[in-house]
Amino acid sequence: MPTTFDEWMEDCRQLREYGEKTGKAIIPIGVRGFDKVTLKHLFVQYFSQLNGRLNDNNTEFCTPNVSVGELLDGMSRKKLDRNRLLAAVDLIKDVGKNFSEGFTATDLEQTKFLFFTGNVGFFPEGTWNAWSMVKNSPFEVEVINIPVIGPNNQHYKKFTGQISEAGVGVGGKFGITKASKHFDLALDFMHFLTSYKINQLTMMEYCKWPPAVIKAEYKDLLKKFKPTEGDAMRAINPPFYIGKKSRTKTTEVLERIIINDIDNPKKYFWNEFVKNIPFMLQEVKQSLDDAERQFFNLEGQRSCIAAGLLKDKLLPQKQKALELRYSMGLENLVERLNRQYNSKAAFKALKLLQKEDADEQKEVK
Repeated sequence: MPTTFDEWMEDCRQLREYGEKTGKAIIPIGVRGFDKVTLKHLFVQYFSQLNGRLNDNNTEFCTPNVSVGELLDGMSRKKLDRNRLLAAVDLIKDVGKNFSEGFTATDLEQTKFLFFTGNVGFFPEGTWNAWSMVKNSPFEVEVINIPVIGPNNQHYKKFTGQISEAGVGVGGKFGITKASKHFDLALDFMHFLTSYKINQLTMMEYCKWPPAVIKAEYKDLLKKFKPTEGDAMRAINPPFYIGKKSRTKTTEVLERIIINDIDNPKKYFWNEFVKNIPFMLQEVKQSLDDAERQFFNLEGQRSCIAAGLLKDKLLPQKQKALELRYSMGLENLVERLNRQYNSKAAFKALKLLQKEDADEQKEVK
């Protein structure tokens, strides 16, 4: 099985060649094209492999991940190498040559079916579909990491390391409604469900998903999905989108690069990114407006809790609960201040990038 990007592309070439010789419709890499999940995931993966170290030296709030706002700020002040930031676009174009024709219209279930019938060679997909893919395939299925950029690749000098999922959190959260008639019982059940033994049992043994508990024991198929540890890098969000709309537009640019076989994909991608800046500015403005509203709500909650703590003769359990809630409110406030700081940095940087491009266009004319 391939471990490097170039090995992966060579395997895909051989799969295409085999399909041509046998007359069988072979798709080297299956995708979820309709919802754009596969392309987005691969772009983040290779952008992270090339730029992972930016997490180490561009965080103003001591967070483990550099924000999009901080990256855009570095771009606008020419502190970051644009060629390096765009290198993943070249890799995505190479990967995209191995998608099916009309891949933008294929969805998850179609690609799974084509995989089961032996028409798809590789299918980049998450752990949530792993068990069904292995169980329902009439042949042996191997699970591998997304191949890394190897020493023979033109971008190897920019390679910063394998990407790890360790420490990124869990996909799904539990909660209890305020209207719960049996709050204490519900909370006790949540403690039971998230305990080491039971979380390991429900997730690993039955759901076949990685558990949420620390130091989980990975078994059987799930051993393949144990997060990479050691010197692996954390994933990093590309600075070419802020929200859902600009992310969709960015992914559509990657689709056009693949479909139209654009000669200079990095230049094309950058020009389209600049065109999308107005949409990104709208998203940043909306984020700042939302933050403003949330600050009022948070301050109202903190004031109510503070007033409650001033009351005499509070039961110890009530006192502890209010103190905990107050601390949580402070954490929430700091997190939202961080978001606001990054949103303001993104807004300013996008304006500068927009002006820089306009000045360049004037010089060309």
